[in-house]
Amino acid sequence: MIHLIHGEDDLSRREAVKALLPPSDSDDYLGVSVFEGAADVQAVIEACNTLPFLSSKRWVLLRNFIAANTRRARKGMESDEDDRPSEGQDEMADKKRPVTVLRDYLPSMPETTVLIVEESGKAPAGSVLYKYAKAHGEERELRPLQGPDLAKWIRHQFELRQTPVHPLAIQLLMTYVGADLLQMGNEIDKLSAYAGGQQVQQQDVAEMVASAEETKVWDMIDAAAMGRTQQALSQLRRLLADSANPPLRTLGAITNRFRTMLLMKELADQRLSDMAIAQRLGLPDWSVRNTRGLVRQFTLDQLKQVYERLLDTDVTLKRSPLDDRLTLELLVLDISTRNLDRDAKERVEAGAI
Repeated sequence: MIHLIHGEDDLSRREAVKALLPPSDSDDYLGVSVFEGAADVQAVIEACNTLPFLSSKRWVLLRNFIAANTRRARKGMESDEDDRPSEGQDEMADKKRPVTVLRDYLPSMPETTVLIVEESGKAPAGSVLYKYAKAHGEERELRPLQGPDLAKWIRHQFELRQTPVHPLAIQLLMTYVGADLLQMGNEIDKLSAYAGGQQVQQQDVAEMVASAEETKVWDMIDAAAMGRTQQALSQLRRLLADSANPPLRTLGAITNRFRTMLLMKELADQRLSDMAIAQRLGLPDWSVRNTRGLVRQFTLDQLKQVYERLLDTDVTLKRSPLDDRLTLELLVLDISTRNLDRDAKERVEAGAI
């Protein structure tokens, strides 16, 4: 039997795969073979053909095999359908592709074998393995929870930890962490331990969640990118009013954000998909999707100018007697008004003289 477990919900996907495998401390676990990425398809088939020994079945776990063995995936692009032979390409050569070889083998796979194909992302619906699993086995896409479903999941996790939580704290958690259940679980563990049986409040989330300060910076950058100058400056001043956010640390967070945006813009201009960009940059898919709209507010040249300006501002903060808060306010002002030319930069640099 073949099971195709795929989707962007990492936690649910891992739990679904784990449920299909025998417990790691059982004798049956001796019958598990694991392959990663562009594995040798003949080695996979050989593992599938191996009869169980000291176990009730034979389990073969194949991770990201479809993504690693499609033409577009090898170029760093997401494929919504299986690779097709180019015009004039020999049909027999196409059948030698690993995904096709494996699909053609599956009807003869022993009944004692459980083949689990796990894809960390949405598997292309046109893939021959996707179609075979849907028709003859199990195909399950695990999508990130959103809205009420995500809130319900968070509430249940707090209940499991016997920790009451305020509804507004749940909403704030959703804003800070998003749909990444792995990170969300870690944050819930931390908040539950911090609360010590008391109800988790909004303030607890703001103080304890690792991404809270980063999210505040992102909100400020969002306002600047949209040209909402007064809102951006107000948010910057609130950030700097907190002793936990010295100017250099705040500048570092802004620089990291714009560096990611610049890299995303360059990859997006190459027509790469969100999934491919996320893989290149080591980011979760939802983060890339959520940042797309922000990146579109800038041209590539503007993002390069912003990044250069950030590097210059770093030097200014370290060398200039000019008030560091004023230096950052001038920076955010110029980003929000797109006043990124040489003269604008020299206005800040003048403070170093």
